Amino acid sequence: MKTTTVLGLSASLRAKSPYLDITQLLEKYNPTDLDSVLAIIKDSNLTNSDASLLIALWNAKKMGATIGNVNLLRHFRTNNNVAHQDELEKILQQADAIIIATPVYFGNASSLFQKLVQFIANNKQVKKSLEGKIFAGIAVGAKRNGGQETSLVYMMIDMMNLGMVTLGNGADTTAQYGGTVVAGGKGSMCSDEFGIQCSAGLGKHVAIIAQHYHDEQIRNTPIAFDFWMLQEQHKEVENYIKPFIKNLEQEGVNATLKEIYNTHIINCLACDECPDPSSTYGCIVSKSRDYLLQSNQDLLKAEVIVPIMYSPKDNVNIESMAQIFIERGRFIRRDNYRLSQKLIIPLVFSDISKNEHLDLRMITALIRHNTIIYKPINGILYNGVLLNGEEINLHLQQALEWAKSHIVEDSSDITHLNLTYNPIGYEATI
Repeated sequence: MKTTTVLGLSASLRAKSPYLDITQLLEKYNPTDLDSVLAIIKDSNLTNSDASLLIALWNAKKMGATIGNVNLLRHFRTNNNVAHQDELEKILQQADAIIIATPVYFGNASSLFQKLVQFIANNKQVKKSLEGKIFAGIAVGAKRNGGQETSLVYMMIDMMNLGMVTLGNGADTTAQYGGTVVAGGKGSMCSDEFGIQCSAGLGKHVAIIAQHYHDEQIRNTPIAFDFWMLQEQHKEVENYIKPFIKNLEQEGVNATLKEIYNTHIINCLACDECPDPSSTYGCIVSKSRDYLLQSNQDLLKAEVIVPIMYSPKDNVNIESMAQIFIERGRFIRRDNYRLSQKLIIPLVFSDISKNEHLDLRMITALIRHNTIIYKPINGILYNGVLLNGEEINLHLQQALEWAKSHIVEDSSDITHLNLTYNPIGYEATI
């Protein structure tokens, strides 16, 4: 099996030496545990972003990945010129996965990250080489509510728009949106125990997933796509989606349309103990007509999940089970991430006048299940007419090609990694 290359990109504006490759610290001292890594950080005057990235790369290396590091300040200065462009192009094209660590500025990543995004967008060869590769982020803020999660979500959106697929920080630290670190003064991240574990968990998660999806072999058996219709209005969404499902079936996909909007789902009871150990399926709700009681096992069979949301010009009489379904899915997540490593492709049909960000809501909800997120697909409607059907077909076809070359027929080696849900924040109630 070929070794996976995980590239760490430093996006801190504070770097004293933009020419420093932090992986050299790992080569020099060869730390064997996390305490040894923290000792290196305390002695090396690293920025908090670089320190967090060093922890992630150390754990990625521990999982068998080859690691590399580039400080973006070396390449992007105050002007619009790119320094050492050939070098940056080469190292980006060699990466199988990218981790970017950034400080938070007003709820967003640093300008160095934005310059990188523009650089990739302008470079067709680099952009092409990164399509389908893994991305994950680390954000460092000076306080607990310092904008880390908004920064991570915006970074995910930017990198998905460049063709990458995105991950969170993994099950070890409850599968959130990436590494979140609380640190202000230089070196203070060493006091943030959860941030340390979050960064380490992200490095581990990226290395495992990148390695699993690295050796591409074209799948010969059908892939199972589930289309979760979470919202509907007068059968309009069904009419929009059926031609695309038919096209996928002609490509050999086992496609299933689940009309979840039209089911009976009992509200989540927000139990302290979840999943319920006395339940046969993990949830305390036991009424026979409840959809999740009836169908929870069926929901786990698909390899690719396409949640469908609808934002018509007029929301009158819209049928929706979206948020109730997401909330009740809490027991599936807490039952050791039973949707882990499923490929999620949010699909939204939205009137051109609407701006509900339903794709973003699906991303932030479903990445919490330790899933892999593919670029959302947005169907644009004008007076009920779908304007970009060909583009939707193209995006679904691209997603299918990625699935064929990355989702193996027997994924038991990755979907059953003995993941354990760790109920952080609920310790006093269990």
